Amino acid sequence: ILIPDTAGEARPQKGHTMDLLQHLPTSLSPNLREVQPPVSPVFVPADKRIGHIAMIGNHLPRRCGIATYTTHVAQAVAARYPDIRVDVWAMEEAGKLHAYPDTLAGTIRQDEPASYLEAARAITASGADMVWIQHEFGIFGGRAGDLILSLIDRMTVPVAVAMHTTCPARQPSPKK
Repeated sequence: ILIPDTAGEARPQKGHTMDLLQHLPTSLSPNLREVQPPVSPVFVPADKRIGHIAMIGNHLPRRCGIATYTTHVAQAVAARYPDIRVDVWAMEEAGKLHAYPDTLAGTIRQDEPASYLEAARAITASGADMVWIQHEFGIFGGRAGDLILSLIDRMTVPVAVAMHTTCPARQPSPKK
């Protein structure tokens, strides 16, 4: 990937997600610029069997469509593929605590940057083979949900994202 440098010349860019995003024509939360750079990504060979999935999204008893979807998909994967471990990480809204089942791997506090980094460390330590994010606007904290990028940038395993909605065009960030 070639990114223009400050002199306007294109230079090769080997960086990571956050390095690339810093050059996009949008501003990100300043919290994301303060985190340490991740290790280089690891590519899983096509013949390697997935044995452990870390899934991130909303989860029942939180009442929303993504919570229902994430809960049911995790249950379906566990039922159909009993040899695959599925750890679910539920997004927790500020000021709202849900009585999640004990089967959850953990929660990520939506508006707390440190919570995303704690989850990244725990997911890495768990030995997950991949991360599967259920993305919906409004689930993740930060400006336009950019706090999830600090978690993604720390992953050394493949990250899959189910985009439940997309914006038809770039929208300006709301003013506070």
